Amino acid sequence: MVTVNSYFRRIVSSSSCIPSTSNTVVITVVNQITNNTVGPNQTVCSGSSPTLLTGTSPVGGSGINTYQWESTLDPVFIAWAPITGATANTYAGGAMTQLTYFRRVVTSELCISNSTEVAVYIDQPIGNNIIFTNQTIYRDWE
Repeated sequence: MVTVNSYFRRIVSSSSCIPSTSNTVVITVVNQITNNTVGPNQTVCSGSSPTLLTGTSPVGGSGINTYQWESTLDPVFIAWAPITGATANTYAGGAMTQLTYFRRVVTSELCISNSTEVAVYIDQPIGNNIIFTNQTIYRDWE
C-alpha cells in the first residue's frame, strides 16, 4: 500500500537490447476528509426559515473543497437529494412546513465525505387565540 507520494517508472531489459526506461508516474496520496459536521438542530414555526446552517471546516483531501447540500424528509427510508444551487460551505434554507433533514457533502480530489445530519423541526403556528366576551369582576371592598 502506498501511504506517501511516490514516483514510479519501469525499466525493461533484454539480453541483446539496450534497456528501455518508461516515463515516470506520480502516485499522489490525499488524506481522507474529516471534521465534516453540521448543526445544531433547529425548531422553527411553520412557514418560517431556519437560521443559517453551518458546519466545521473540513480537513483533508487536497484542501480545495466543493460543497453540495442535500435534504430528505426521512434519512432512513427516503434517499438524500441534492438541493439545487446549494453549493456553499453554509446553507440558508427557505420557508419550511415539514420536518426536514440536511447534510453537507464535501468533495476534494477523489475524496467524498457526508457530514452529520441536522434536523429542522416544525412547530405549528398558534391558532384560535380568541377571547369571546368582555367580563366584569368585582373587587372585595372589605
